[in-house]
Amino acid sequence: MASRSEVLQIIIDTLEVVLTQLQDDATPSRRADNFSKEEFWTCLSGTGKMVSQECTKLCVAFSQPPLPSVPETQSLVNSLESSCIALLSAFHGLPKSQGLTLHKDLRLCVLNILKAVRDLCVEAKNESGQQLPSVGNVWEKCNGLQNAPKDNKTSVLTVFKDQITMVQDALDEFQESMEQEDNLYPDLTDIPLRNGFQIPDQTGWREEDRQLLPAFLGLLKASKACIKKTKSIIATRGQCDREQDNNQLDSLASIVQTLSSHVDDFVLSTYPPVVHSNVRQQATVLADGLKELINTANSSHLCEGDHSWTEFLLRAINHNYQKIIELLSQN
Repeated sequence: MASRSEVLQIIIDTLEVVLTQLQDDATPSRRADNFSKEEFWTCLSGTGKMVSQECTKLCVAFSQPPLPSVPETQSLVNSLESSCIALLSAFHGLPKSQGLTLHKDLRLCVLNILKAVRDLCVEAKNESGQQLPSVGNVWEKCNGLQNAPKDNKTSVLTVFKDQITMVQDALDEFQESMEQEDNLYPDLTDIPLRNGFQIPDQTGWREEDRQLLPAFLGLLKASKACIKKTKSIIATRGQCDREQDNNQLDSLASIVQTLSSHVDDFVLSTYPPVVHSNVRQQATVLADGLKELINTANSSHLCEGDHSWTEFLLRAINHNYQKIIELLSQN
């Protein structure tokens, strides 16, 4: 007969396999035929609660002596395994036609729940006495499932919200640098030579580079405006019932996720010592990314009958980008 430890190790090993499959997103979702959003969420929410309840039973059983017998442990493990299988089955009932961004969010929720379950089983197997913090983590992750986005539109809006926050941070940092640039770098002119190397005497922007700063700031503000306005349009006009609409929302989410890194790279290129060729390159990458976002929105269901907002944003991008290019060519 297997020992109590061996019984627990079996479910730990099983969960490791499942976690690897989820991380790789290797298991296909079911077909979209006759999909009911209400039934899906009722099932997913219910199975999440089942996992939480079975983990609580396991925690209580291993919290104090006498520890459960091998048959009792096997019964607890069987029930816990069944609840995990039910959770996985419910998750895989979500067709990817409901949106890849939503699918990714829910996959992460399920992944985090099963990781927490595995950790609880490890603590029980080791008889560490740390089951209570571990089961608390399971409860937290299961509650996270209850608060997860309920449709692809909500998931995509969360992506945009995160990107706006990151772009705003970069914008704030750049504006602060403009205001305090005289104090950004210490005075290195009196530091003696060491090991044959001279420390560069670069304590801030050169006078000719300072003339470029308002144009740099303009492109950064245009970046924030593009993301913020697109998010607002998604919130008011976005649809997520048809696969085509979800595909369009997913495309926008994929594009916008690259923009904060483009903004960061552009900001870094503008710090002294400024290399104009590098600034030109990073400004081009950023402007192209913004145009891709707006053009993708322009050809989606978000702009049916109204292209005025995309035309306005494209003009803003081009204006600020061309201003940078013109000023760089003059210096």
